[in-house]
Amino acid sequence: MRGTPRIGLILTATPFRQFGLMTARSPVVAVLATLDSKVEETRFLVGQLESLDLRPEVIDVSLNPHGQRTSGADKLVAMSVATQRAKDSLKRLREKTPVSVIVGIGGGTGYQIIAPALADPQLSMPRVLITTLAVDPRPEASVTGIILIPSVADLAGLNPTVRSILANAGAIIAGLARRADAEGAPAFDTGRSIGITALGVTGRGASEAARLVRQLGFEATVFHANGFGGNAFANLARRGGLVGAIDYTLHELTQQLFDPVSTVGADRVTATRVCPRVFLPGGVNFHTRDGRIPQNAGAPGQPGYSHSPAFRHIRLTLKEMRDVARLVARELQESPGSTTVILPLGGFSSEDRPGGAIEWLEGRRVFSDTLRQASRGRFELIETDGHINDPETARLAVDRLMSDMTRHPPASPG
Repeated sequence: MRGTPRIGLILTATPFRQFGLMTARSPVVAVLATLDSKVEETRFLVGQLESLDLRPEVIDVSLNPHGQRTSGADKLVAMSVATQRAKDSLKRLREKTPVSVIVGIGGGTGYQIIAPALADPQLSMPRVLITTLAVDPRPEASVTGIILIPSVADLAGLNPTVRSILANAGAIIAGLARRADAEGAPAFDTGRSIGITALGVTGRGASEAARLVRQLGFEATVFHANGFGGNAFANLARRGGLVGAIDYTLHELTQQLFDPVSTVGADRVTATRVCPRVFLPGGVNFHTRDGRIPQNAGAPGQPGYSHSPAFRHIRLTLKEMRDVARLVARELQESPGSTTVILPLGGFSSEDRPGGAIEWLEGRRVFSDTLRQASRGRFELIETDGHINDPETARLAVDRLMSDMTRHPPASPG
């Protein structure tokens, strides 16, 4: 294709037309592509979409549309500009015509340009990203449900592997386009869903809470509290998708204190203020380290254990338990609403129990006392002698949430 257009401008798909099967009623698919490096792959994908009676509209998000090279800080600025232009182009396209699906295709840099545009919370239609997955895709995908299609081979020209992947992607996109309403995926009822956070160390308790919630006629949406899951949990609450929340596992707040590049969003706790909620200190008593690092590196003398080959859990110190308690209190104070904290003094995680690798009653007491002092009466605290994974603790959490939901119906989102 000659004369590659400028970044972010909507292209007419004319240079790519191959089959000519589209009609005015064909679902529109927006295709975000880095045409400075992926023109062959884009042309092939467009052909696949046209053959399936879809109308692709291509948006060029090239970093270097005129062949200039950028590096360092200049490259980062150029990538940010390209992302914003992609968002603006999508907005203009949607103002002109209903869009059924948005698909992005790119390598490592292209992925990092396209993914933030697809993660725009104002977009509700299905989104597909075909990528080499050169970086961790979970920050965007976990929050927005972007459908990821690994390219398997690098997107560096056509070959049997890439053609096969793009053909399969075309079939997936066609199915999504025909299933989706214009400008949005099929609407599913989220009005009876209760969000619950969990990790392996709180899995038994959280699973029992989910069972009880379902027994009462609600749906339970369980999120893995590993940073990405917490962000998705907060996002669903922010959008009004929850009538209640049992934040069973606050381990992500502990990770914020130890991981300077934590993936946890700033509104991990405050987003749920729109609905009644119950908190438990699941996993606040340890921080997670790379399992390949020597056991006592950076934490001499602190008890710990291997949760898996990838992760090692290190028990906090008393000072760190106080710090986490103050952080929890501050987050709860900044998001007033119907809030209860249940403190299971029998243990905060699976190995925080008699005979467990990080059992520590003194640490639990310090956390509880500090949280109570820092709460300033802004939220209610209930202590129980049980363990966080005891069925009785889960029932206490569910019963309290049901009571709060009766007295305080969820607020409107936003």
